[in-house]
Amino acid sequence: MEVLGWGFQSLMSRFNVQGFPTILVFGADKDTPIPYEGARTASAIESFALEQLESNVAPPEVTELTGPVRV
Repeated sequence: MEVLGWGFQSLMSRFNVQGFPTILVFGADKDTPIPYEGARTASAIESFALEQLESNVAPPEVTELTGPVRV
């Protein structure tokens, strides 16, 4: 979600946004986002996002097939 600071001072204050761009990842705990503090390059931001995706997304449910599938 992109939030431009103008008009969102309470949101900025709640999450301690002091400058732009500020990148926060909201995982399972929506009240305590994880700040991105790495390099401002596309590859560094992408790596951070993929790491957060792996740690914040539940693995898919796997159904074990025990016999032939009937449609």
